[in-house]
Amino acid sequence: MTTKFIKIRLNETTREEFQKKAKAEGVTMTQLIQGWIKDYLEEETGSTGTTSDDSELWQRLEALEQKIETPTTTVNQETEQKLQQYIQYVDQRIDTLENVVITPIKKDLDGVKNSWKALFNQIRELEGKVNQFRSELEKFHTQTKQSFARITQYINQKFQG
Repeated sequence: MTTKFIKIRLNETTREEFQKKAKAEGVTMTQLIQGWIKDYLEEETGSTGTTSDDSELWQRLEALEQKIETPTTTVNQETEQKLQQYIQYVDQRIDTLENVVITPIKKDLDGVKNSWKALFNQIRELEGKVNQFRSELEKFHTQTKQSFARITQYINQKFQG
């Protein structure tokens, strides 16, 4: 008689409950399953009067295996949960970074920007005053030249005349 193995995937909760049941009966999980299979075969033999084909039993066990939730689903759920927690952590870090670093820098830059605007306006105002002073100086220079020209002309007339 050859021995064949079956593989059954169980989620963690089902597996723990299964282990508790096996321990309560004082057997291993393998022995418990073998007992169930034996009981099942005896039931089928008793109801039909014939032994069933092992291949049918294997097919049924494989179908059962496919129906049971795979650990990858649990792993995927755990991974998804961890990913969500990490995303929340990153969001919190971004919020902290924004509140602690970015917002104060923005405020400082706005202050510097406003200072530069005020300085620029003062320079523009000063430039206007310098231009006005230059214009007044040119007027004064022109008036002075005219006054010197009149004085020179007056002196020349007095010495010639």
